[in-house]
Amino acid sequence: MKDTAISEGARRGMADAAGWQAVLDRNRALFAPLSDGARIGLVSRGGADGPVSDLDGPMLVWAVTRQGARAEAAAFSGFQEAGVDLLLVADDAILAGLHARLADDALPDLVKRINRKEVAVFYLRARGELDDLGYEELFDELGISFMGACR
Repeated sequence: MKDTAISEGARRGMADAAGWQAVLDRNRALFAPLSDGARIGLVSRGGADGPVSDLDGPMLVWAVTRQGARAEAAAFSGFQEAGVDLLLVADDAILAGLHARLADDALPDLVKRINRKEVAVFYLRARGELDDLGYEELFDELGISFMGACR
């Protein structure tokens, strides 16, 4: 699926690495347990009706380094090429709403939407690998349940 018809608001939200960086900086302690190399991706479902694995478009990545979590733009063209441990998938309205809240801290709203199942979480690594990267503490803090690797 080459065209996911992502709205301009959602596209701006995923491209605003500086805005997301401010959110990550405000929540530095939350990401501190994650090991260097941990990566979380955020993509838009756009107008796609097919499986998430067929999406092709922009992706925002939270990449953990020794200096902390960094927001960076990337491309998503399927699970195998994503290069992330977790993939968060939201519809355009949610992404545009999160972008509007970046200055206030969009993370609590994102977590609320994950817990309401309005944002899908795909685990792209096995539980042991995620634990080795420090995700267990993050999952506990955010109230996210581990449901198994998506391959």
